Amino acid sequence: MSAAGQAPFLFGNVVGRGFSILFRNAVTFGTISVVLMIPYAAVNVLQAMGYLPGRTVGTVILELIVGFILPQLLMAAIVYGTFQDLRGQRVSVSDAIAGGFQVILPVVGTGIVTGFAVLLAAVPMFVATQINMGGVQVLVALALFAIPIYLLTLFFVAIPACVVEKLRVGDAIRRSVKLTEGERWRVLAIMAIVWLVGAGVLLVLGALAFAATQAGSVLGPPALLSLAASFYYALNAAMATVAYHDLRVAKEGIGTDVVARVFD
Repeated sequence: MSAAGQAPFLFGNVVGRGFSILFRNAVTFGTISVVLMIPYAAVNVLQAMGYLPGRTVGTVILELIVGFILPQLLMAAIVYGTFQDLRGQRVSVSDAIAGGFQVILPVVGTGIVTGFAVLLAAVPMFVATQINMGGVQVLVALALFAIPIYLLTLFFVAIPACVVEKLRVGDAIRRSVKLTEGERWRVLAIMAIVWLVGAGVLLVLGALAFAATQAGSVLGPPALLSLAASFYYALNAAMATVAYHDLRVAKEGIGTDVVARVFD
């Protein structure tokens, strides 16, 4: 925490409030997820049933929309709803989706740039796993694995910064880097909770999807896997938004009302 802060940036506070907001708004956030992820599930169902053609320009564009752009819109909408909850206001499904739509271009751009940076940083790790280095291979791969993880901590609050402050791609990324400075171990711990809980939900729903597949169900597996993905996106967005809020309060010494003036 900086000297100017009013309250420390604490792991427990962020995680506890993140889960509280997520479950308090379960109906609203769940509806948003269903509305925005139905196309994702529908495309998966159509592919499984063989109704979509092979790799054509049209199917690639469709997969890009439902597999990347809609999840980005979902996260932007959850960020908007989470921040409204933090300022003591209820948000409707339509308001949250509209709030996400307002910043969809910079949010998608931020997702592309940060995702590409993390992917590029992971290349040396993948190369290391393919080269025979004897007993040190695992150690080298783990050391290189730290690079993309570090970048993820840098970028963790970029989407909330983009939504709340309506920043452009570069500004949102720089804002995230600045806000997380000095707090990246705590940010990493928050990210680890998101990953662990998301992995747990995926394991449960994935097992159900496998059982549904074995039973001959066509609709069940895509629906269950879409539900798992939606939960992860919502959880990540809620945690990142609470972290963004608390980092600004701690580092800038301002209250929620001041942070949220952009919404007024």
